[in-house]
Amino acid sequence: MNILLTFAGNRDPFNPEIVKGIFSDGPVLTLLAERSFDAVHIFTTPNTLPNARQLQLEMGKRAGDIHTHIHLFDIPDPTDYETLFLHMSGCCRDILAEYQDRQPAYCIATASGTPQMQTVWFLLAQSGLVPAALHAIIMIARRHPMANVLIRDIPDEVINELKRRAKAHNRPLQRELRGILEETARLPYEDIVQRATEIRLKLAGKNLSFSDSAESIREDRGR
Repeated sequence: MNILLTFAGNRDPFNPEIVKGIFSDGPVLTLLAERSFDAVHIFTTPNTLPNARQLQLEMGKRAGDIHTHIHLFDIPDPTDYETLFLHMSGCCRDILAEYQDRQPAYCIATASGTPQMQTVWFLLAQSGLVPAALHAIIMIARRHPMANVLIRDIPDEVINELKRRAKAHNRPLQRELRGILEETARLPYEDIVQRATEIRLKLAGKNLSFSDSAESIREDRGR
């Protein structure tokens, strides 16, 4: 199973954009959109506890089957290397013991947290105390928000098939849908019409009734 270890930072769960009032996914949610995890352990100090709770809530909305747990470190100074190391190593030791019989694969997200926290993550991973791959997320600010599309009343069988495809490709449903849309959008219009016509002709001999799908596409395109 895939397990993510991360701190909650000031840019979690959402990252302020250049355009006032426009927010995009922060470092942790950005990583979760690219990779699937079975469990996420969120480390936090008191000053970022609200961020950790909001992050946990947002992850529950996007992937209800993901296990999340918040680990609160009551550390007065989040830049104290020694105190951070003691708390982080002890917590990681407990986590490793929890999953030792489940063939875990650990990842550490280093983008969130103070530079001192990031340094301790590096020490834990490089020393072998935490057998994990380090992942750094580079946030690129956009001057214009990306568009969102809402599609209603999708049949359950379609959703289940999309989830099956996403799982087969080892990526979240959101990324799978975006990939399908991007691939389709790159197809020339003439190719789409040709494919629709070919499918219609192929199925014509199966005693099934089909409307002229190519004509429907042309009508939609003219709207």
